[in-house]
Amino acid sequence: MTEKEYNQCVNLYADNVYRFILKNLRHEEDSRDVVQTAFEKLWVNRADVDNAKCKSYLFTVAYNQMIDHIRKVKRISLKEEFKEDARVTDRPVSNMKKILEEALSRLNETQRSLVLLKDYEGYSYDEALALAQELGFAEKNPTSDVDGLDAARKMVILARLAFGTNDVTLDDVAVTGIRNVSINDIKLANRLGYKIKLIGTAEKIDDSVNVEVGPVFVPESHPLASVNNEMNAVFVAGEALGETMFYGAGAGELPTATAVVSDVMNIAKNILLETTGNVFNEYEIETLIAKPEQVINPVFMRLEVTDRAGQFLELAKIFATAQVSFDKIIQEPLANGKAIIVIVTHPMSKAQENEIIQAMEDNDDMKLKVHFKVLEH
Repeated sequence: MTEKEYNQCVNLYADNVYRFILKNLRHEEDSRDVVQTAFEKLWVNRADVDNAKCKSYLFTVAYNQMIDHIRKVKRISLKEEFKEDARVTDRPVSNMKKILEEALSRLNETQRSLVLLKDYEGYSYDEALALAQELGFAEKNPTSDVDGLDAARKMVILARLAFGTNDVTLDDVAVTGIRNVSINDIKLANRLGYKIKLIGTAEKIDDSVNVEVGPVFVPESHPLASVNNEMNAVFVAGEALGETMFYGAGAGELPTATAVVSDVMNIAKNILLETTGNVFNEYEIETLIAKPEQVINPVFMRLEVTDRAGQFLELAKIFATAQVSFDKIIQEPLANGKAIIVIVTHPMSKAQENEIIQAMEDNDDMKLKVHFKVLEH
């Protein structure tokens, strides 16, 4: 490894290593010391390290340093016992959390840390889907889940309840699934301070309503960023009530059974009270679907471009023509004369977004890989 390659390794992986160590130690100063020691060892041994394997070498050294540090300060117990009878809690328990904690408690220290490393670096789409199906959180035929159709149906119901727009149908919902979300997008989101979540949105814009479902970049500080695994949440922003969030398990045998039994009991009660057949929502207004010019959000874009002089200027002209400005920009070189450009825009309308996408499609040197809505703080 040359000095130049060492510097590139620092630029590429320093943040990733630090985040991984910090996630486990939960102490900023100690984490910085571990990472600094790892890079010092890489520098000392750079002549014997293959540049193609620098990431693996770096994470391995940092991991070993972290374990040594943990042992010295005795921050954790190396033996954990899972007690079958210790299940009473005042909070709803995540089935997935119990299963994973039980499995992790049976691993030795090294194996457990490797699982945590995999959790940080991310699972592929196929790996995550297989795990969700194995735990009962995704259907054997996952189309409704991963393509956003199940969420879209729920958003139609919520839009009708919230706004009285009883004529909203599934055809009015713009739906994008998660099949095209890659590990690279997840890592970029982490790097920029976001989490990617599949979110359904129903919002009132003047006298119109916008309903959509798709992957969204959620700021790490937002309550929705902490909703993981089989847990679901409904985040409501009201003019008088302010912001509230309703949170609970949305998949798994017992939560699903509870919801079904609850519905059956409500039906039985309504039959006894002779109140069946009531309209879905007595409050009703004219349903007007928001136009693209009315729907405004920041947008994340990842595109692949030909790495040549003047290319970024062409990209800037496309955004300038649409009157859209940049909030964050990252550019990284790829092989074969290509480069990846990552952009987070300032708020823009769906019409402006469509104009930019069309201009990129008309340029042979630009290929838009993904574009996701960004939730504002």
